[in-house]
Amino acid sequence: MTKFFGIFGIITVLTLTACSPVKFGEANKNNGTCNVSASCPVDPTGGTFFTQQDQVFTTTNKVDILIVNDNSDSMATEQANLASPFNGFINNLMNASNTIGLDWQLAVTNTDICPQAGGICSAPSPATGLPVSGARGRFYAPVTSQIEPVYGNYILNRFTPNVANVFASTVRRVTTTGKVEVGSGDERGIYAASLAIDLRNTDNAGFFRDNSNLAIVVLSDENVRSVGGQNANDPDNRPLENDDLPQTLLNKFVTTFGGTKALVFNSIVIKSNDTACRAQQAAQPSSINGGSSPAHFGTVYEQMSNLSQNGSIIGSICDNGAGQFAQMLSQVTGSIQNLPALNRMTLNYIPSQNPVVTFTPPGNAVSWNWVPGTNVITFSQRPANGTNVHVEYYYTSGSQKALVGGGGIQPKVQIQNPFQIPGPFQQRPFGFPRF
Repeated sequence: MTKFFGIFGIITVLTLTACSPVKFGEANKNNGTCNVSASCPVDPTGGTFFTQQDQVFTTTNKVDILIVNDNSDSMATEQANLASPFNGFINNLMNASNTIGLDWQLAVTNTDICPQAGGICSAPSPATGLPVSGARGRFYAPVTSQIEPVYGNYILNRFTPNVANVFASTVRRVTTTGKVEVGSGDERGIYAASLAIDLRNTDNAGFFRDNSNLAIVVLSDENVRSVGGQNANDPDNRPLENDDLPQTLLNKFVTTFGGTKALVFNSIVIKSNDTACRAQQAAQPSSINGGSSPAHFGTVYEQMSNLSQNGSIIGSICDNGAGQFAQMLSQVTGSIQNLPALNRMTLNYIPSQNPVVTFTPPGNAVSWNWVPGTNVITFSQRPANGTNVHVEYYYTSGSQKALVGGGGIQPKVQIQNPFQIPGPFQQRPFGFPRF
């Protein structure tokens, strides 16, 4: 078994060999060695690991919203339809500022990481300027008359003049002369979000604030790297690299921000098994040559939403008419607004047996519930401000397939009250014995 330290994220299981099965894990249990960046196997041959993670519950009305916008050619039609629905999205955020004091800020990047090692990149055409250079995690400026985008420290908030219009001209990548911006067809939204975090102290300084939650919204009509690395027979298939995986991004989130932030990951994609939407997307003409290309379910982004939990929304890219898209964005806004009130903790992995939960200070302990087969602990009430919740648990590599692929996607629990999971709460006494 292995030891780990993690919070909201999923950590890539490291293959470790040539170590003492029990002594390694047990010896490092309480000295900080077993954390998100260093796996501690207890029984490597049996695929059993130990992990530990913390979350500090704080009261904050701050949220930083990162939009990861697919700017590949297949998104041209959606780009033309985005302005009006997203006006409603901004209006909802402004209303939340006025009613509950939500302190939000927002930035937009794209799924294009070119030029980047491992990326499928091509040089821009002198005649058309297409494809444009990738953001690589940097933030967009509003569109201009030029096809080549401008990147920099462009952060919007409730004090930005004409913020709805500025945001619309930032997320809708159609120039003032009517040309559609086209980036790489190698869509890598998870990698792009990770790169944005890497730039937090340079290009993106000031966006990832202290004592602020993080909401990521991916907008794409394709899977990660088009096919999600899931079909070697598909001509568009490209293998997923480590930076394309959901657990890698969640690991980045955990190691970078510790237990001081909550994460919600909203995916607006072609939903799994929605063949009508996939057919609609595949029939859309190219903005470059008028042809069409296959479309794919956004399963890897869905996995990311399922893993991050916290009320993450999975919406359809095809719901862009008759108010459906605006309604879905309203749900996304709701998931963002609810972050400060969540009384749950997302675990890096699915525990294989009851976890051990301790509270600091002990007087702030509340009852909690864990449903076997899930990676969420739900508290009877949100722990008091300043409470550190420490969780220790064992997991097996096989049990994670329900969440991250290989055995399908763990279905999200559909509940009316977003802060409770049905079933009796199980009171775990402080100092619950370790397994």
